[in-house]
Amino acid sequence: MFRRILEFIKKEFVELSRDRKTLSVLLVFPTFLLVIFTYAAKTDIEDLPVAVLDQDGSIAGRELEDAFFHTKYFKPCRSG
Repeated sequence: MFRRILEFIKKEFVELSRDRKTLSVLLVFPTFLLVIFTYAAKTDIEDLPVAVLDQDGSIAGRELEDAFFHTKYFKPCRSG
C-alpha cells in the first residue's frame, strides 16, 4: 500500500518538474494568499463596549476598572 503511494508521489514530482506553469501556480498562489490573508484578517478587538457593576466600591475595584478602560480594547458604556 505504501509503495503505491510513494510511486504516485514520485510520478507527481516528475510531472511537476516537466510542467513549469503548474509548479509556479502551486508555489506562487498559496504564498500570495498567505500574504493577503495575513493583512486582511485583523483579529484585534478595539473599542469593545463594556459596562461595569461595581457593588463593592472599593479602591481596588476602581483601580481594576481604570486598568480596563485605559487600554484601546475597552470603552465604557454609560447608562443614564
